[in-house]
Amino acid sequence: MSRAVTEMEHAARQNHELVESMSRASDELRLKGKRLTDAVDLFELDQPAYSM
Repeated sequence: MSRAVTEMEHAARQNHELVESMSRASDELRLKGKRLTDAVDLFELDQPAYSM
């Protein structure tokens, strides 16, 4: 019984670390997306660069 609880606590810690890591990665990607959008917004085109 004690071993099962220990294993569950270990899995819970690993899950917590994974969630924290994914949260940081998400924040970083959001910031990079914003920076990219800001950089692209500097350009103005009179006409579409391509047509589909």
